[in-house]
Amino acid sequence: MKIGLFFIEKCKSHMQWPRVFFSLAVILYLSSLFLPAAAFYASYGPDSNPKAECVMAERSDVVCDLFDFGQPDKLTSCNTKWQRSLWGLKWSPVDKNSILAYCADWRSAGPPHFVYKRGIYFLVLGWLGIFAGGIYAWYANLTGFFGFVGTIAQFHRAGFVLWLLSFLIGLNAYQFLIIEDPGSGAKLYIDHYTAGFYFWEGSFLLMLVFCGIKIWDAHKAKKPKP
Repeated sequence: MKIGLFFIEKCKSHMQWPRVFFSLAVILYLSSLFLPAAAFYASYGPDSNPKAECVMAERSDVVCDLFDFGQPDKLTSCNTKWQRSLWGLKWSPVDKNSILAYCADWRSAGPPHFVYKRGIYFLVLGWLGIFAGGIYAWYANLTGFFGFVGTIAQFHRAGFVLWLLSFLIGLNAYQFLIIEDPGSGAKLYIDHYTAGFYFWEGSFLLMLVFCGIKIWDAHKAKKPKP
């Protein structure tokens, strides 16, 4: 506790808050690559759940055009309402109440084990999401890269806009439903995001604050002194 208070006082006395935000942002981003970013239920394998697709099908913002109801010879195809609107899907969906009735006990249908994927997994493969579901959250890394270059070059207004875009683009990850694991071939249905994702998004917010402080300081410096 004393060390933390000493650190804060030092920052205050030397006006180092912008540097603190910048350093924390870099630490959060790098940490996000090695921390679990998302937890999935697998469709098959030692930790699989036979009703794993229910994790996406029961979501209020998801509509299923096809649903297998546990029959291996049938298919499941679900999309968020945003994705249906994006692609102009018009056909009649499967009755939601029937799906909810089938999925009522899905969490107890298999072992309560998650498959976790680290941030580095999404950094390497996430760019493919735009071709497999219209998920463009990965491209927050691209705008973040240009935001970082702009910040280092002291173009703080441009950096502010790019960091804000990065944060907003990253929120598109909530439209994400399913991936196919390249190693096992299993379908992985996302259940929730974990620390890696929030560290990733948090790094954009901290950089946004850093640029905001720098813009405000520059504005104050231009004001004529009375």
